Amino acid sequence: MTLPGFITAIDFETTSINNPRATEIGLVALDLNLEPVATYETVINPGKPVNKRSLGVSRLSMEQINSAKPFSAYWPAIHPFINNRILVAHNAQFDNRILTTEFARLGYSFEKEIVCTVELSKKLLPDLPSYSLGKLVRSLGI
Repeated sequence: MTLPGFITAIDFETTSINNPRATEIGLVALDLNLEPVATYETVINPGKPVNKRSLGVSRLSMEQINSAKPFSAYWPAIHPFINNRILVAHNAQFDNRILTTEFARLGYSFEKEIVCTVELSKKLLPDLPSYSLGKLVRSLGI
C-alpha cells in the first residue's frame, strides 16, 4: 500500500519511562495539504509487565494488552506509514527510542530522524510557559 503525501504523525504508549516497550501505537498519514489520509491504531503486547502509571496514562487494561499480539504481528500494517515518510512526534526522542527498540527485536536497525514538535514549538513559540501537548494545543487554540 502506498499512502499519499510524505508525512506521518506517530505516537506510542509504553510499559514505562525506563526501558520502555510499546503497548500501543497510533499513526496518521498526512497528504501534501496536511490532511489525514489514513490512520492506524492498535494495542501491542510488549511481552513484559506494564507499570501502573503507564496503564493510567494510556487508559489501557492489562486484559487489552495481554490479548494483543506483539509488534511484529502488526508490522505489515505499520510499514506503509513509516516507509519513505517523514515521521513527526511530540517528544520525538522518546518515540524514536521505542521504534529503535521494536525494530531491534525484529532484527533490523532503525536509523531515521523524527521531527520533534516539542523542539519546533520551542523555536517558533519561545515564550510559552509549557510545551506539554495539552498546554500547547490550548495556547494555540486547537
